[in-house]
Amino acid sequence: MSKAIFAAVLFLIIVIGMATLQKPATTTSTADPERGRKFQLAVAGALMLRDRMRNPESFVVESALVIDGSETLCYQYRAQNGFGGMGREIAVIAVKSNKVAYGSNNQVRTLWNKECANKPNESIETVNSALRYAGK
Repeated sequence: MSKAIFAAVLFLIIVIGMATLQKPATTTSTADPERGRKFQLAVAGALMLRDRMRNPESFVVESALVIDGSETLCYQYRAQNGFGGMGREIAVIAVKSNKVAYGSNNQVRTLWNKECANKPNESIETVNSALRYAGK
């Protein structure tokens, strides 16, 4: 069942990403719609990650990056490990290539180096605030 939930959340991230690529005919807001789209992607990805944690309430995003032009989300986060301590880990969600990796193993580091390292990005600073309001 957890694989089905994981797949559903990943699908939701992809749908949000694709739906927000289409620009509305008119905008009444002066806010940057591209920034809003990136924020929505970052929060959706963080929600998916939080739901995969052993203790979701311990999940804290240290940094959330949206890589320019690739729909890739890169996170550095802390969460409680199996021994009760807090671990610092990374996560990559590459929406276009349908790849997700999180934790601290070599597969995650390899994907991070390929998709996130030294790439132009936009940092999303308010992900933790949005997670508090998103509920559990």
